Amino acid sequence: MTDYQTFDTCFNKGVSAAYCGIVNEQLLIAGGCNFPHIPAAEGGEKVYYDYIWTAPLNQGTSPEWTLAGRLPQPAAYGITLPYNGGLICIGGMTSGGQTLRDVFFLNLKDDEIQVDPLPALPVAIDNAYGSMADQKVYVVGGNADGKPSNTVYTLDLTDEQASWVAETQWPGVPRVQPVCAIAGENLYVYGGYTPKTEDTPASMPVNGFKYNLKTQAWSELEAPTAPDGNVIALAGGAAVTAPDGKQINCIGGVNQDIFPRALNGELTGPAYMSHPAEWYRFNRYILAFQVETETWNIQDEREEGARAGACLVNDGTWNYIINGELKPGIRTPMISRFK
Repeated sequence: MTDYQTFDTCFNKGVSAAYCGIVNEQLLIAGGCNFPHIPAAEGGEKVYYDYIWTAPLNQGTSPEWTLAGRLPQPAAYGITLPYNGGLICIGGMTSGGQTLRDVFFLNLKDDEIQVDPLPALPVAIDNAYGSMADQKVYVVGGNADGKPSNTVYTLDLTDEQASWVAETQWPGVPRVQPVCAIAGENLYVYGGYTPKTEDTPASMPVNGFKYNLKTQAWSELEAPTAPDGNVIALAGGAAVTAPDGKQINCIGGVNQDIFPRALNGELTGPAYMSHPAEWYRFNRYILAFQVETETWNIQDEREEGARAGACLVNDGTWNYIINGELKPGIRTPMISRFK
C-alpha cells in the first residue's frame, strides 16, 4: 500500500485513465478521473484532474509524493508513452466530455515540470492505446471524433515537419479501450469493445491482430484464455513490452460476459453498479504474451491486477500497476508492483 497523505483529498480516492510513466527516476501520475463526492451508482459527477504527482522510485512501495505541476487542463482517457527521458501524452478527454487533439511532451527538469507541444492529432482521440518503435508513435483504436475507430495513426518523431498519418486499419470491427504493444517488427492489438449501433449490439472482440511494421500486413491471433477455458478479453486492460522485448505483459480488463450486457442496456443503473467488486469478474491474471512463439501464459493471479483503466509502467525491473477501477465507478489509490 502506498502512502497518499500528501495527495489532494479527492485525488486521494484513486483515479482511472491517468497519464503515467517514469521520468528522472520518479514515478509520475498525472490527470485521471473519479467520483470523489457522490458515487457513480447514485448519479455522482465525474471529476477530472490536472495534478501532476511524482515520487522517487527508490523509496519502494511507500514513497513521498510531491505535487510537481499541472497539466494544461484536467484530462483523462489519453495515452502516455516514454520517450527521450520524458513522456509523450496524447489525446484524451476533459470535463464535460470534450475530447482532445492535444499532444505534448512532458518532462521534469530541476524538479520543475516542462510541457512542450507536439503536432496535434488530426482528430480528437480518447480511450485509445499507443506504442512506439524507432521514434515512431502508433495510436490504436479508441474513439476518433466521437466515433469508434479501427485506425492506426502514426507520427514520425525523426521528422520535425511531420504530421500525424492514418497509416492503416485492421480488418475487424472498431475497438474502444484496446491494448497494444510493439515487440520486434510487429504491433500487437488485443481487447477493446465495440459500442452498439442502431443495427448491431455491442460486442467485445476477443481475438488479436498482428501488424508487421515493415510489410504493413495484418494477421489474426488467438485470444488468451483462463485456466477454466474462458477467454480473457483485456478490454480496459493495460500492456507493456518487457525490456528484453521477448514478452508483452498484460493486466486487467473487464469481463467478456458481463460488460457487453451493460453496453447493450441489459444491466443498468444502481442495480448494475451496486454489486461487490468480485461480481464484475475483472481479469485477475497477470498475462505474458511470448513474442517468439506468439502464445500466452499466465504469470500470476492477483487481486491487484483486477482493474480497468489502470496504468502499467515498467522501470526496467518492476512493473507498476497504478490505480484504476475496482468496479464500475469505484477507483482505488493502490499502486502494486511485480517483476
